[in-house]
Amino acid sequence: MIMNQFLATLEPLLPALIALVSVVVGAILGARLSFRNQYGLSTYQTRQGAYAELMGKKFLITQLKVSRFEVLAFSDYHEWLGHLAGSPSESLDFEEAKRWMRKSEDFAIELAKARQSLYESVGMARASYPSTLELEELSERVYHFSRKKTS
Repeated sequence: MIMNQFLATLEPLLPALIALVSVVVGAILGARLSFRNQYGLSTYQTRQGAYAELMGKKFLITQLKVSRFEVLAFSDYHEWLGHLAGSPSESLDFEEAKRWMRKSEDFAIELAKARQSLYESVGMARASYPSTLELEELSERVYHFSRKKTS
């Protein structure tokens, strides 16, 4: 009897209860799906940005190295011309060699800044990708580069 009264009282409320549970579950699932999609999009954008930065810095560092090498070659050339002329105290060649050397120092500073920026970009890439042995090996290759030797 009490059970029948309880069921009779519950029967008109049952659709409202089902609707309430559906709304709550739907809101939770919607929020989780939205968060997962936003997180995936944010991660994708971070990875693309890190890749773009790495490629841009690769080009910049390569160009700075070439330019610095050219400047050092011009400096050595003019210094050698000054020595061939007998090393006069007032030599345009020595002045030109000094000018090229100052330019080389400017390139060295720019190269150091570009490398610092490269290392920051590698750090961003490492932070945005899952940590794996392959990622660690690839990023370590950037930190421990070998210098080219000329003969």
